[in-house]
Amino acid sequence: MKYLKKICATGLIMTAVNTLPALAEQPSYRYVAVGYNHVNIGDDDLGSADGLLFNANFDLAKNVFVRAGTANAEGSADYYGYDLDFEQTMTNFGLGFKTALSETASFYGVVDLLRIDVDSTFDSESESDKDTGNAIEIGVRNMMSNQFELSANIARLDAFDDTQTQLGIGATFLLGQSAGVSLNLARDDASDVTTSFELRALF
Repeated sequence: MKYLKKICATGLIMTAVNTLPALAEQPSYRYVAVGYNHVNIGDDDLGSADGLLFNANFDLAKNVFVRAGTANAEGSADYYGYDLDFEQTMTNFGLGFKTALSETASFYGVVDLLRIDVDSTFDSESESDKDTGNAIEIGVRNMMSNQFELSANIARLDAFDDTQTQLGIGATFLLGQSAGVSLNLARDDASDVTTSFELRALF
């Protein structure tokens, strides 16, 4: 069941990638968010999953921040010609470093600890599994204007005795000074594509 355990984990981790600007000068690393994510599994339309997410970032110091989140994905996939139903929940907690590249851009790196729980039904048999892992992510975020941010990142996830790499991009739109919306897209080396939409509150 190694295929099952990895199909959504990499995609889910991307729900904690991007943050929303509070000021025009630099993107902010302080927010809470709720949202929705959808995963397309593989290039050959093997299946899909979707669910809700929650994440938050908090500054600890000028160049240090923490983040935490949880994301759920429930769906079905074609597993060697059989229908596979599954539900996966991933929780992350990470410590990050950030530094300014210019007046409007910043570079960041984060190390996350992961907890992944999987429940599946295959050929009338049910199975539950769980694992702890880690993820390393680096990225660049840039304020294109007072109300619009673009970001790009690369992440490497290690869980269930498998390692995957994910590339992600994001766009964030500020609605006033205390709220915003974010649209993110990520693709991993198993050809899984994750799209997420978030509503965020800044503080």
